[in-house]
Amino acid sequence: MMKVILMAILLGVAAAKTVKIPLSQRGSPVGGEWQRMKQRIGAKLRPAAGIPVDAGLRASEPIMDEANLQYTGPVQLGTPAQTFYDVVYDTGSSNLWVELASCTAADGCTAQTKLDSSASSTFQGTTTKCDIGYGSGSVNGTVAYDTMGFGQNNDGSYLQAQKQGFCAMYVAVGMRGIDGILGLAFQQISQDNLVPPMKSLFDAGEIDSYEFGIYLGNNKTGEITFGGYDTSLFSGQIQWINMLADYWYYFSMSSVSANGQQLSVGATTAILDTGTSLLALPQAQISALAAMIPGVQFDSQAGLYLLQCPTSYSSLPTLSFAIGGHTFTLEAEYYIAVVGSTPSGQNVCGLMIQQAPDFKNAPHAILGDVFIRKFYAAFDPANSRIGLAPLNINTLKH
Repeated sequence: MMKVILMAILLGVAAAKTVKIPLSQRGSPVGGEWQRMKQRIGAKLRPAAGIPVDAGLRASEPIMDEANLQYTGPVQLGTPAQTFYDVVYDTGSSNLWVELASCTAADGCTAQTKLDSSASSTFQGTTTKCDIGYGSGSVNGTVAYDTMGFGQNNDGSYLQAQKQGFCAMYVAVGMRGIDGILGLAFQQISQDNLVPPMKSLFDAGEIDSYEFGIYLGNNKTGEITFGGYDTSLFSGQIQWINMLADYWYYFSMSSVSANGQQLSVGATTAILDTGTSLLALPQAQISALAAMIPGVQFDSQAGLYLLQCPTSYSSLPTLSFAIGGHTFTLEAEYYIAVVGSTPSGQNVCGLMIQQAPDFKNAPHAILGDVFIRKFYAAFDPANSRIGLAPLNINTLKH
């Protein structure tokens, strides 16, 4: 897989400490790259533990866009700092983990960067087990503590949290192509009750506000901002949605409609999850949508509904999501993408929608990257709410 080169995007954010972590594209979902990518597509949900916008101090980091299916950015660990460039910033989980240098390919560890704990003067290991399961795989290791840093300021300094708890992994299954995961959800679902990384930055006084904003680039570099929001990236007002509980970013969704026709399932619960590549809905809703699109057929090998790529999207259904008294629309060009090609070279498209997980405490729907890409997403865990705003097209053209 091609190595990502970080590209800083100079979008002004007035702050005492401003760091940008970009989200840039690696590869293309067509053909072999798609086959590799789809192995990592899946909901990574675990059961709940039983499962004015500007701030003064903020940190912004660019996040990498990997074929519009996975978004990663850097994090530093250790003294001196070791940089892990391809870490998934995941609002659907709460732990930070990386692979240990002693973890080999035979153990499933294939990260380009691994933690050399012996090279860090501030590393503290423990014997406490840290085992985390995801829909796409699992990791096993032990709890450790070390200095964590984000980005780099103009003066060369980093935003840092001392003694950040994380999982040092010696087994990784199904996690190929990433250096780790950085969870941004709540401590209530954190393995071993470790403090989530962003809360550590807030507790350390490195950011003024316990909130963050995400722009997922659509085949381009995006951005995550810690401690506030980058107002240059969105237009109008953030539409706020109150959360149901503080574990995932979890809320009620009144309905999902296609071209004004409500799909077969009514009110649901949903989460906003940057770590899930696709849009996940109840099967009844997916089937109802597929029936509205000519030429769609389910392919069991791909696990997706496939169709001949349309020459125009204007006649295809627009999805509408009724959430918190607001309606958010998703046009067909957002949920249909090229996923492969025929032997004759004709592109094949797919509905980038998968069936939502069906187990106790699971949300009925997951609004993953396919949905989030259209909006600027604001996360305010301190006030138990999330928000969405239209992207500022004028800014993003430059």
